[in-house]
Amino acid sequence: MHTFYQHHPSEHRWTKDHPLEQVIENPSQSVKTRCQLESDGEMCMFTLTVSRTEPKNIKEAMVDFAWIESMQEELHQFDRLEVWELVDRPLCKNVINIKWLWKNKRDEENTVIRNKSCLMAKGY
Repeated sequence: MHTFYQHHPSEHRWTKDHPLEQVIENPSQSVKTRCQLESDGEMCMFTLTVSRTEPKNIKEAMVDFAWIESMQEELHQFDRLEVWELVDRPLCKNVINIKWLWKNKRDEENTVIRNKSCLMAKGY
């Protein structure tokens, strides 16, 4: 018996072993919808200003201008909100280590809309 809320199995299944000769674009890229394939000048310029990959370490982040800009934005927020004040390290006191975290913010269509960098205290 089929109820209203019952999950209906799809008749069209996606297969991992799709023939490569039938692939239209680069097979290593993610799957795109028809709407995402539309070439829009504004969208093309936007994709040049964000990075699709999330760096694993600071060396990878420093290669990409989009991530450098994102880290600068995070540091400027600390300055603008007067969150930190740079002082000398007190004697016999440990300094809290910090590290960068990088995340891509995505919209409902899984398109990268923003590169977000966060400066976090290590171990917290």
